[in-house]
Amino acid sequence: MIKYCVYAKKNIPAKKQAKKASARLSKTHENKRRKERLTKKERQRKAPPYCLANIYFMLNKAHRLAKKQHIRFVLKKGRSARNQDVRIVYIPTRLTHSRFAFVVSNKISKSSVQRNKLRRQLRSIIRGNLKRLLPSYDIIFIVSPSAITKNFLELKSSIESICERVRLFENGISQYGKK
Repeated sequence: MIKYCVYAKKNIPAKKQAKKASARLSKTHENKRRKERLTKKERQRKAPPYCLANIYFMLNKAHRLAKKQHIRFVLKKGRSARNQDVRIVYIPTRLTHSRFAFVVSNKISKSSVQRNKLRRQLRSIIRGNLKRLLPSYDIIFIVSPSAITKNFLELKSSIESICERVRLFENGISQYGKK
């Protein structure tokens, strides 16, 4: 016959009670490999070195041009312009906001780290200029190999110059808001 005892208000056999009493869970300060979770504010404080101020990388979901069929349509029917770093393909839409896609192919760099860095830089440049850009456009930025050697500020001036040339910026709005 098995002996039962009351352990944490449950009927547990005596053998299992002895095992449970000796077992204990490790805590965060004891486990060296376990990282403590950062709060949202602490994560926001860490700005990457190539980003100006605290402009974060992700665009709002409404501003992303994500579906293949939409991207193909823009590439097929859209107008394009280029400079030495970036080719831009754009088409007007009936939406109330603009949508963006960024293409950085394997020809640019075999390293995914460099390609993703370039994408993040492009996103942060566009996010910083969202107020200046005209609404209701689908825009695709296709990066050329010369862009990999540029730093953030050079890339930013390159993208702003091509957007101004194509007249995607609203009149009377400077980089810092209305004139």
